[in-house]
Amino acid sequence: MARGVIGWLGAALVACLVVGAVYLPPRGMPRWAWGSPRPLPEATSARVMANQLAGQWRRAQAAAIGARFRGQLGPALTLRRSQDRPGPLLVVQAPDSVRDWAERVIQGALDSSWARLGIGVSKVSVAVVLGRRGPVRPSPITVGTSGGDVAYVLPDSTDRSTCVVTARLPYFAQSRRYMRQDQLLYWAAATLGPCAFYARFGVPSQQVQQWLGRRNFDVAVSAGWFRESRAAQMLPWLVMDYRDRRWWWGNIYSFPFSTMACFAGRGEACRRGLAAGDADLLTPTARIVVPSDPWDIRKIRLIGAEWFLSDVARAAGEDRFQDFWTTSLPVDSALTLALHRPVGEWMVAWERRMSPPPPFGAAVRPLDALLGVALALLVVGLVMAGQLRREVR
Repeated sequence: MARGVIGWLGAALVACLVVGAVYLPPRGMPRWAWGSPRPLPEATSARVMANQLAGQWRRAQAAAIGARFRGQLGPALTLRRSQDRPGPLLVVQAPDSVRDWAERVIQGALDSSWARLGIGVSKVSVAVVLGRRGPVRPSPITVGTSGGDVAYVLPDSTDRSTCVVTARLPYFAQSRRYMRQDQLLYWAAATLGPCAFYARFGVPSQQVQQWLGRRNFDVAVSAGWFRESRAAQMLPWLVMDYRDRRWWWGNIYSFPFSTMACFAGRGEACRRGLAAGDADLLTPTARIVVPSDPWDIRKIRLIGAEWFLSDVARAAGEDRFQDFWTTSLPVDSALTLALHRPVGEWMVAWERRMSPPPPFGAAVRPLDALLGVALALLVVGLVMAGQLRREVR
């Protein structure tokens, strides 16, 4: 083989390596190139078992506290319903100096949020119990947990008219520091969580309730359908900088494949992921809800899931969302009817309001393609010029 040909082959190989490093997805890159802010702990069998036991403990403790307060607060809730008094009942467990301040500020925030949600006097009464140590004690053996700051005791067959929120007294109340009014309003709506959906739309159908239970109510954690759609609602573990959209590739590739397929804009993946928990009706209905740890990204099924049903309620309107809430149809079909649009297609547009998709896979822009063609033409021209000037001996 001529030495000139070997040189050209070597140049072609180097060019292929350069193009691959630029355009191929970074799943094969070393860890230092990912830019991940924190390494994820290895999911060993002992670690998984410890987290499962801790989750069971938090649910059992929430059930005990919820049952105790249901008995204590039952007469007060019945009185509020008989007097047509809107808003949740607040109970603060704290010293008098803290309780007096917290009851005044937090009750006002809860009432304002209740009114903004358009709930009024509801058939399902809501009680919010706040404690200094938190109703769900964080366990030292859990890994990556947020501490279990809130839990929900939902209506069941024994009491279909009461929903109890048990939460840790927030830091701003313990320190008696005022928050901005809008932040306080959003905090109150997020604290009400699934109980706000029960108060506004009633007890859901068995189909919807079991679907939510199998998802651990991840799509109904925040009740905020009074808010406008949020632009650039990016999660902090996806980007290094909001301005230049530099991605944390190490974290992105730690999400489940189906989660990132939906985030990347694949409508069918969104629909399948949403309907994954919509199975038969033989499993027991969830009664105690302890939201999953939001920092354990390996268990997140949908980016921005906590706002999903709130945004659906805002987009569909009260009547159509009520039809979905009480449906006996498969969940994806019911959502398609409520949104007047295929639910997978709507979810892709919803994700795009939060962020543009990450550049997964090889993606060449028109200018890059034009530059590549120009370089190829240049190389071919040089080869042809060299061949024309060769001397035959």
